[in-house]
Amino acid sequence: MGWFRLSYLIPGLIVCGILFVVFYFWAKKENAQTEDLLKMVSDEDKETLKTKDYVPSGKLHETEGLVASVTEKGDKTLVNILFYNAPRDEIYNQPTKVATSDVAAKGIKQGAFIPCIMKFDKDFQVYSLKSVK
Repeated sequence: MGWFRLSYLIPGLIVCGILFVVFYFWAKKENAQTEDLLKMVSDEDKETLKTKDYVPSGKLHETEGLVASVTEKGDKTLVNILFYNAPRDEIYNQPTKVATSDVAAKGIKQGAFIPCIMKFDKDFQVYSLKSVK
């Protein structure tokens, strides 16, 4: 019976190792992208971003995010929005797609602070962007 269980253990370790490597490089790429965006933002905008409050609205929170970059791709526009997470004292990048027709209507342009609706877990650690107001 021992060799039978070992035959499952080795492939399982290989699969776990591959998944670890994939997630490691994905996280490294995400962090590099955030660092590149932060280099383009002035220190004044970073400090202003840190002063933005999160106003509870039911299970969601309303705040303002800083638009770091705007890239048009057909009928959708890729917008990278920076947010400050006070408990972790870090600035996060949240890439999102917005309809190109909404970009001008909502005042989305590089360097602008725009109102957004965020969802956090109970410890205010994990977040996700729900919508741009």
